[in-house]
Amino acid sequence: MIDFPQPQHLWDDALVFIRRVNRFLGGTRAVLWHFRRWSRSWKPGERIVVLDVGTGGGDIPRALARWGKDAGFDLRVVALDREPGCVRAAAREAGKDVAVVRGDAWHMPVREVDYVMSSMMFHHLNDQDCIRLLGVFGSLARRGILVSDLLRRRRAWLWARVLSSLYGKLAANDAPLSVLRGFSLPEARGLAHASGLPWLHLDEFFGHRFTLAGERP
Repeated sequence: MIDFPQPQHLWDDALVFIRRVNRFLGGTRAVLWHFRRWSRSWKPGERIVVLDVGTGGGDIPRALARWGKDAGFDLRVVALDREPGCVRAAAREAGKDVAVVRGDAWHMPVREVDYVMSSMMFHHLNDQDCIRLLGVFGSLARRGILVSDLLRRRRAWLWARVLSSLYGKLAANDAPLSVLRGFSLPEARGLAHASGLPWLHLDEFFGHRFTLAGERP
């Protein structure tokens, strides 16, 4: 999101937009698709801890925690964001299985978790910082990594421009710009290659989304 202070009501409007985009245009679905596959190797009663970096309004951690509970897993999510407006919004709706923490991706509040994930944050970084952050994720994640972000496409930009105009000036400014800052499939594949994590694989999802995701061999 835009990197300067905003009134809370503008954050709330923008985060409602992001939550609906995630719900209806593939962001949440992409994350759950990977965790459903990975959960086949989880042991009964085993606690699984997931760190979500750049959580925004915390809607994906909440969806993940609900899925885990419904599936009978002991799944806990730490939702991390540096923006106070995002932290306040996420904390308002977090359940007991989601811990909302204010912090910076470069100074993680945890030393080790089972999985590290991030949704729609990497397009705010330059390529070198993306590669560096994947390395940080690799040092924290015992089991796996999941990065979900936007594909840079004209159709996605047009949809972002139209839909975000209904959700206040913060969303209207940020959403089309986010698409322009997104990735082509070759660019995303290049990040995975440069990260030194050969077990990350590229997948494309509905809603002009891609994931770089995988579990350690």
